[in-house]
Amino acid sequence: MTILPPPPSPQPVEITQYFFNNVYNVRLETPRLILREVTLQDINDFEDIRLSTSESPVTTNGIWIVYQDDPKGFVIDSVKQQNTNPRKFITLAMTLKDSPDKVIGFIKTTLEDMTLDGDTVYMNLSANTHANHQKEGYAKEAAFALIDWSFKIFGYDRVNATCHPDNQPSRKLLSALGFKEYGGIIFIEKYGYPRCKFEAKKEDFYKAKENFEANFLPKPPDYKSEETFKGSQPPI
Repeated sequence: MTILPPPPSPQPVEITQYFFNNVYNVRLETPRLILREVTLQDINDFEDIRLSTSESPVTTNGIWIVYQDDPKGFVIDSVKQQNTNPRKFITLAMTLKDSPDKVIGFIKTTLEDMTLDGDTVYMNLSANTHANHQKEGYAKEAAFALIDWSFKIFGYDRVNATCHPDNQPSRKLLSALGFKEYGGIIFIEKYGYPRCKFEAKKEDFYKAKENFEANFLPKPPDYKSEETFKGSQPPI
């Protein structure tokens, strides 16, 4: 067993403002998913998701640490945020396009201005999917859609994120989304535990998104790859 040296003392950070001004009725679509605002009618589905993942190691972030015994409260708080300006966070329910009435997971994000890096805006992502739908790429698909939306809405050239140093699923997800770890460990009083910093430049994010769409997402029924046309003229 390798014994690692203790991490450096985390630097205290204060959140000074939030950036979701005049953001209402968010709805995004991906090849397989519909991402839409949470409603009170989703409470039973969120409770089912919580029960299904209570013993699962595949939980991408710590939002269920806060609401692990109260998914109903999580939904209610998410709905309240829809009528708050500026919003502190956005929670989107994940549904499959072929069964839009059933919530299979969620993705949540905040955009926070922290004094650590001056004007740097941090995006914190949390996601979870029902145990029956994990390891199918839905969290990545939803995260790509939400970050793409954020780039287009807010015009940033990069997005920063944080996660707990021991949260390996989050580290893996952020890496797949084009994020790279930088700097040291910080301590955000709001969360009460240390966080690692990550950054995704716009070009790195879209390169990762293109790779995911090309190599993971199912192709449409009429899709034909370049290999199909080798040695022959593609049909007109």
